[in-house]
Amino acid sequence: MGAQHNQELAYADFKKHFGDLSAGGVGALGLVEYLSEEVKQKMISFGATLQVTFAGFDVNNDGTLARREFEDGLRKLGVPMSAREVDECFRVLDLR
Repeated sequence: MGAQHNQELAYADFKKHFGDLSAGGVGALGLVEYLSEEVKQKMISFGATLQVTFAGFDVNNDGTLARREFEDGLRKLGVPMSAREVDECFRVLDLR
């Protein structure tokens, strides 16, 4: 919202706070942080723990997530992300 607090959010302000997620931008919120919040909200809505959520992603039960398991798990949770966004998040998370 601008200084006038007119209950409207200009695109420039929106982009400053959330970034251009569809173009792979990270903005102030960051794509990984966005993903983290989305997953947390889905877990809360399903009443699932982190461990249960991870186990649901880990289809082959090897204790790690392949990129495909990660993408499929996000889709099952209902987290809307493009393949490009999934690739970017997976790359960043894999480096941490």
